[in-house]
Amino acid sequence: MKKTAIKVTAALVLSAILGGCGSNDAPELPADTIGLRVSAQIETGVRADKIAIIPNTTAGWTSQILLLSKGQVSRTSVDGGQSQAVNAGQVMDIIGLKRKTGAGAALTLTPDGTLRALKEKDDQGRLGRMNVSAKAVKYSGFCQHNTAPEDRLTLFSGKSLVTLAIAYKGNDVVTLEETSRTSLPKAITACVVNNESVYALSNGKIFKDGASVLTVNAAQSFSVLVSGKQDIVLAAGNGELTRTAVSLAQNTKKVLLEDGLSIRGSDQIGALHVSSDNLGGAFSKGILIFQDLKSDRLILISKSFASSELARQASGR
Repeated sequence: MKKTAIKVTAALVLSAILGGCGSNDAPELPADTIGLRVSAQIETGVRADKIAIIPNTTAGWTSQILLLSKGQVSRTSVDGGQSQAVNAGQVMDIIGLKRKTGAGAALTLTPDGTLRALKEKDDQGRLGRMNVSAKAVKYSGFCQHNTAPEDRLTLFSGKSLVTLAIAYKGNDVVTLEETSRTSLPKAITACVVNNESVYALSNGKIFKDGASVLTVNAAQSFSVLVSGKQDIVLAAGNGELTRTAVSLAQNTKKVLLEDGLSIRGSDQIGALHVSSDNLGGAFSKGILIFQDLKSDRLILISKSFASSELARQASGR
């Protein structure tokens, strides 16, 4: 794992919307707030605690969005609407995998930290069990990846970040082999892999490739965008969007999820997921997905739009 310490130039933390829901007339924003308009929404019927994606590399719009809600897995797509239950048993974490050939797949963690696997079993995208070949090691959670892992993934176990190599035996077995392990001073509660860098949340701080770069006291979940030379950290905690991160450049802004065309923004966001995978149409270059805590809907924003807009407004241009 790369160990260089790189300065974070912009840390943006999502914050509560300033009223105006249901109106397309955007309120005037304070100087410390960035506006980000909603692109679309999905009424899923569940309230996700965690979000993952199984990308379809040939037909992006059919990529599956996986939702983990109260230990149960369901699935939908950008235009799929109401989610469908997946028979995955009790699950505490989930991550989608990218496969250029063969059926799409995902990994889950049972409540005791054991790895399990799912695969797409038919043309309708329904998921069934897949065999796992791996050492009997327990893990705490998966790192969110900016593109679904293809040949390796990173997860965490206590204080350790662990990298696993991914391979397949036919279409029915996924093999996972540990290739590296590094440790932080305190237990890790969440992590993100963006390109070649690994970001980890530990004891109220975010570490990038092992170096402490941000303090985010109330954050429970976070995601990372890279726009040019800027690392943009989006963080949420305690069921509300908070302003707690401070970058080394002291360039912290609130982010307002504004109403889009006939689509409401939100003043409470829970789970969030950032992906560079192709989900088709407006999301062909990636997507930001937020769980609205006031309803059973996902809020969607184009990643290309979000990256340029957050970087532009954060820099004051």
